[in-house]
Amino acid sequence: MESPADGDGFACEDGHFPWYELSYPRRGGKLRAYVLRRHRLALVDKSLAPAGVRRLAGERVARVVSRFPLCDEVTRKCSVARMVERAGGARSRYLTPETFCVPSEAEALAARVGRVSSNTEELWILKPTNGSVGQGIRVVRRGGVMEAVREITQGVLEDEEDTHVVQRYVENPALVAGRKFDLRVYGLLVKPASGEWRSYICKEGYARVSKQAYSADTLEDMDVHVTNRCFPKEEYFKKAPLIDKLQMSAVLSGLVVEGGHRGVWEQLKSSTGRILALVRLDLMGKMDLATFPGISFYQLFGLDFLVDAAGRVHLMEINSNPNMGAGSPVDIAAKAQAVAGALDLVMGPGTGKDIVLGCLSGTQEGVQSQLFAEGGVFGADERARDARHCYEEVTEGAVAVES
Repeated sequence: MESPADGDGFACEDGHFPWYELSYPRRGGKLRAYVLRRHRLALVDKSLAPAGVRRLAGERVARVVSRFPLCDEVTRKCSVARMVERAGGARSRYLTPETFCVPSEAEALAARVGRVSSNTEELWILKPTNGSVGQGIRVVRRGGVMEAVREITQGVLEDEEDTHVVQRYVENPALVAGRKFDLRVYGLLVKPASGEWRSYICKEGYARVSKQAYSADTLEDMDVHVTNRCFPKEEYFKKAPLIDKLQMSAVLSGLVVEGGHRGVWEQLKSSTGRILALVRLDLMGKMDLATFPGISFYQLFGLDFLVDAAGRVHLMEINSNPNMGAGSPVDIAAKAQAVAGALDLVMGPGTGKDIVLGCLSGTQEGVQSQLFAEGGVFGADERARDARHCYEEVTEGAVAVES
């Protein structure tokens, strides 16, 4: 039988524990839900339509669902920008760069760049609203912003959805070995069947490092500016440096030791709490989860942050379907904690270990050894295999930002 993740990530295989495949409706077609029978856990790779959740609830095949209905709509780049705008209009308060959605906000963008002195150089970055892995991104100077917008929106009708976001570029990023990096932080949003919403941040994530040394003067080479580039395998090994991904905890320690930036983790917690609170409010506005009695929902989000040279964090985007493929020790350290800790928080201690190990094939003995090593996700002590410690609860409270 085909695996739930089609070979990417913690793919469940026959023989470890029983599961079965169901087909459910979603906007734009159907998707499959994989139900782990022992745990009555439904794993879905995209947001279910409400009709799909109603079927799950009606058939009583699952008590926990790994996605919120319609969440993909909430976390699109333009949706996030407008969500933050509605929260009070002060995007800087949420540590997100100035953002415009085009073509609908092209006029406002033109007025904004026109207000700046012609002698002032600003950089702006253009991203497709539904883009990923660094595809379709451009970095331009202030004077070329509107020309670039006209090029990318050519042929787009006024009543069509926005195709791109145009965002003020953070020109003074903190660097690792002279290269730009971003932080992939895992945020967890939980709504129990009979309980209050809870938000968490995973204590481990990873930093993605650009392929080339950073320079604000080099605009054409995206390997300088983009940290999540994806290449064909044969091209990747020609371009990639020896290290392009680092453990988040190691990078945060380096920011303290080398840059004196002691408030980065507190800022990450605060921003994660605020953004997840906004996601929660948007989800509550779309539908009432109480209409699905007996079903608990949870979802892992990949939040991408940039840290500037002053130690301030900037939320760049939210991913409702983060890649959970575990292809390196750094991936394993971060993603196993994110998955196992989430499952233990939602379903009880030990569940994460059971499911994560059940999803690993027998050929991945090295991965299992790492998970159970001293200091690993589950640790060497059989009694200490509760992964809830991998998370910290967060709220939407404010935090002072270092100047």
